[in-house]
Amino acid sequence: ETLMAIKILAGLGITFFLTIVCFVTASLIGIMTCAGFCSRNKVIRTIAKVYNGIIIKIPPLVMLMLFALIIMGDRNNGSILIAYIGLSLFVAANLTGVFFGGVCSVADGEIEAARTIGMSKMQTFFHIMLPQIIESIVPVYMSMFVMCMQITSVASVIGVKEFLSTTDGISNAVLGIVLSIVGYFLIGTLGDFVITRMGKRKHIKSKDYLEKSEVR
Repeated sequence: ETLMAIKILAGLGITFFLTIVCFVTASLIGIMTCAGFCSRNKVIRTIAKVYNGIIIKIPPLVMLMLFALIIMGDRNNGSILIAYIGLSLFVAANLTGVFFGGVCSVADGEIEAARTIGMSKMQTFFHIMLPQIIESIVPVYMSMFVMCMQITSVASVIGVKEFLSTTDGISNAVLGIVLSIVGYFLIGTLGDFVITRMGKRKHIKSKDYLEKSEVR
């Protein structure tokens, strides 16, 4: 029982680690791809759209098996690195659409008004555009975090001993399912809390900046 508990905790740790690092990496890749979508350069814009269009259509399970065979030459190598790369790219492709939708939600008139009152492009982005983008994407962004956590379970197909695969080894099937639900719920709740707090903090900072600007 003690050994099984250690395995379950280790599996939970791997799932938590994969969820965080994959989501952070995916967010960065998604932002860069979104920037490509918004580029005035037609070549860059086309490359970004074609790349994202291909990645988003490949199921994460297939992507992991493909990378495992190409990079490691073995589908059951148990490589966390392969899981990290494959899942990050898949989540990033989905996040790109979320970020692009957030950018499109900002009215052109507000950008023009900010530039008219003397704000630089950087100030306009961080204090006018970014708060609105964050406010519009936070609900979907939280859902994407939960999705990222959920699809870490497919890492077991290449031999990674993540949380679901360790709880599946419990002799009592009902207990294993209950532990899985509790574990995933805790990780998802923690992610929702952090993302919501970050969104509110940025909104408050931007509001304070604008109020100071009006006073000046």
